[in-house]
Amino acid sequence: MQNTIEITISDFGQAPSVDKIDISGKEVLVKSGLGLTETIGFVDSVATTVLDSETGEYRPELFDFAFDAMVLMYFTNIALPAGAGEQFDLVCHTNLCFEVKRNIDTEQLDRLYAAADQKITHLLRCAENTLATKMTDLLASFKQLRECTHDVFSNVGGAGLKAMVDRLSGMDEAALAKAVLAHQNDAGAQ
Repeated sequence: MQNTIEITISDFGQAPSVDKIDISGKEVLVKSGLGLTETIGFVDSVATTVLDSETGEYRPELFDFAFDAMVLMYFTNIALPAGAGEQFDLVCHTNLCFEVKRNIDTEQLDRLYAAADQKITHLLRCAENTLATKMTDLLASFKQLRECTHDVFSNVGGAGLKAMVDRLSGMDEAALAKAVLAHQNDAGAQ
């Protein structure tokens, strides 16, 4: 059995730091790195920004904006404007993100970028698989319906079908259910 030793991040002297930088005359706090919970939140936030949860629509044109907005949100004490248009202008039409990113570990930014891209790819693949499963189930239901209706109507001619529709249109739900059960019993007896 080997002896185990305990190693901590402080043994390497590279714990993420918080630096104060001056941007346009304002003191901004910038973290050099994120912890586990923040990393997960960062990646999830980028993914949910570019993927519409209701429609499943993927907006790749928003990826870089979402990534940079999350850089500002997770790495700094900068409060983003409430409106999406104002956020977009601040993130995309100023050098603010460039100034902030200069103070962040580039390896972590690269890992976050790759992780966000992988998360989106995974969510899109999951959505495709779910859609494929639903389509398979729907096709199976249509096949089953076709088989049932074929069995029910295979011996019914045009005049018989008209008479059946006329009878069905005058029935309430209870009478219709009784008629279906009676038909199934008759079919089972044959």
